[in-house]
Amino acid sequence: MRVAALSICAMHDVHEAMDQIAATHLLSMLDHGTRVETPDHLHPRHHLHMHFSDTDDPSDPTAPTIDHIREINSWANDVPEDGRIVIHCYMGISRSTAVALGLMSRHMAPEDAADRLLKIRPQAAPNRLIVAHWDEILGMDGTLKAAADTLPLPFWATEDWN
Repeated sequence: MRVAALSICAMHDVHEAMDQIAATHLLSMLDHGTRVETPDHLHPRHHLHMHFSDTDDPSDPTAPTIDHIREINSWANDVPEDGRIVIHCYMGISRSTAVALGLMSRHMAPEDAADRLLKIRPQAAPNRLIVAHWDEILGMDGTLKAAADTLPLPFWATEDWN
């Protein structure tokens, strides 16, 4: 992802992360009914609120869908190269890291994006369903999923997500 700064964090660290990088954009991915208020200094369209559960089961009605990821991708297209983004979910481990991996893979090889992700967020364990959606959107024919396979699975994930 071609931006000046990228931070990935848990919901309770959002304000600190925003201050640390002087964030210009915020991407929140939380369960239905949970919300983080848009900081006063951000224009409302610079804060994208997404609501889906942290599950890798596509049959779960609250699971992330390909349309969610398309909306995130579209929003990210409007972030300028000098933008500074904070991406968060509840724990900053699964949903947020999967989205960051997909966004970075738009501009670099998936393996390089996975390496960079671990430097940014060492505890990253990307949600495999979100990764699969990114792989499809970006036309990566499984290479993004393969790069994600080198990273830890979230504690709740199934081993046979492929």
